[in-house]
Amino acid sequence: MSQVQIPPEVVAAFASSLMHVDWQLSFFIDEKPAHIKETIQALMASLPDEVVRAHVDAPSFQWLNQASADAAKQEEARRDIIGSAIAQAVNSTRIALLRAPAADNRPAPYNHSSLCDLPITEEALVALGAFDISRKALTRNGFAFELTPTLPALNSSYWLIRNLYRECKAISKFIRLDPLCIQPLDTYQGAEYKMLVYGVPLDWGKLSRLREEQHGRWIPDALATPSAFTDVVWSPRSSGLPPI
Repeated sequence: MSQVQIPPEVVAAFASSLMHVDWQLSFFIDEKPAHIKETIQALMASLPDEVVRAHVDAPSFQWLNQASADAAKQEEARRDIIGSAIAQAVNSTRIALLRAPAADNRPAPYNHSSLCDLPITEEALVALGAFDISRKALTRNGFAFELTPTLPALNSSYWLIRNLYRECKAISKFIRLDPLCIQPLDTYQGAEYKMLVYGVPLDWGKLSRLREEQHGRWIPDALATPSAFTDVVWSPRSSGLPPI
């Protein structure tokens, strides 16, 4: 299949947020703006039938959509293909901007009006302290920005930036802003990555002092292999952890 050409206005719309492309697709298709929705629908409709069939026949797609009707599978396959093409176009644009020489030593997004007075280093880093992080976002002069992701996966730096938000007066923190993610603060769309069921951090000291068994249970989600649940138990044994 020849590469799907994603129009610049679609790239810009999706690139303004680090939300997953699948979530953004639902937003643009179901809500607004109309011209982005119409362009996405036209791209989906333009995909050759043989390309869509090949995607539907892939084992991973069949497993994830085994309960869906044929028509729903066709529609979901078109969404998958266009979503992947959009994600690739956004990442390519991001990398090109990060590599491009900057005009007047102000690479994107530092040439934005809300950042034009912000000092930057030779490596295009800025001080984290120059931003308001009270809303768990990098905000300044009415706009929200994001940390440049370390990998194509848009949540690859999510936990990093959350740790950088923690108070640590003794350390100067410098970051590289994403060149594409610029949103007005009043319409800012962030994302929280949480599990429905999660494990508490391992406390080896506590485990070494257990007197009774400690039980836990992991519940599978939609992407897990078929299973009801997984039980976990920490059982005190003489051959186990030495006292800490």
